[in-house]
Amino acid sequence: RGSASVNSKGSAKNGKDATDTDERQRDIYCAKHGDVENLTIRQGTYIPTPTAPDHIVVKVMASTVTAGDCIARIKGDPNTKPQTEVPGYHIVGQVYAIGARVNVSTLCIGDNVAALLPEGGGNSKYISIPKKNTIKLPPNATDENIICLVANYVAAYQCLKLAK
Repeated sequence: RGSASVNSKGSAKNGKDATDTDERQRDIYCAKHGDVENLTIRQGTYIPTPTAPDHIVVKVMASTVTAGDCIARIKGDPNTKPQTEVPGYHIVGQVYAIGARVNVSTLCIGDNVAALLPEGGGNSKYISIPKKNTIKLPPNATDENIICLVANYVAAYQCLKLAK
């Protein structure tokens, strides 16, 4: 356990500099396969911006740690990085920034969204993702309820529907 810093010389930098430590990017990082001791908290010096014109940046309010995250971390050569270096396949959060090609009549800064992340990365403070991977949520939806819905109940619902 420990902390790794990501600065302007690190490959993870993508965004504007942040002087407010509460707003800087942070994530859970898995440097190599193995036990939970391989996870570290990285502290960035920036706030991400959309990495593509069709992306939005979401400020993550809730994310998951699933069996898939654990399997990705544990299985494999202990001397190599997992395919997903930052775990988390489901998030709920607020839109923080919008890419140039995102229709702002359907999504605005501050809107609540949920997203499925096939590449992982949800255990971060911010994440840039394609707008098409998000679902806009009603303003009164709670982060805790929605993350459970996205991570567990939708899959169970789909299984029950298939079983009919």
